[in-house]
Amino acid sequence: MPVVRFGVSLPKDIANQFDTIIKQEGYENRSKAIYDLIKDFITKKKWEAGKQIAGIISILYDHHEKTTVNNLLDIQHDFHDIIISSQHIHLDHDNCFEVIIVKGESIKINELYKKLKFLKNIKQTNLTIADLE
Repeated sequence: MPVVRFGVSLPKDIANQFDTIIKQEGYENRSKAIYDLIKDFITKKKWEAGKQIAGIISILYDHHEKTTVNNLLDIQHDFHDIIISSQHIHLDHDNCFEVIIVKGESIKINELYKKLKFLKNIKQTNLTIADLE
């Protein structure tokens, strides 16, 4: 992949704070940290524009809540066209963790995410997105 070099001007205190943070995060140089920030920004804009993306939806819930379990399954069946895979993990006697891998238009992925997120008895839900390009 061809590389483009460009300069960035920042106030000294911001540059110092940035250097401190990227060092703590384990970056070896500013270029990789800036690359990651720009890539995240581009992915976010594609998300907002309804472009094709991939993602992971994670859900933590109490498996004793049978209505919740049934609703989770029903919703996933409604979105079978964007769900690539899912994995169900038994964390302990009460808690289950589900990971759903999705690919499709961000608008539809967001619709699925919100339906899952706002289900009764869901303890926690997260969405991580990735740019397909």
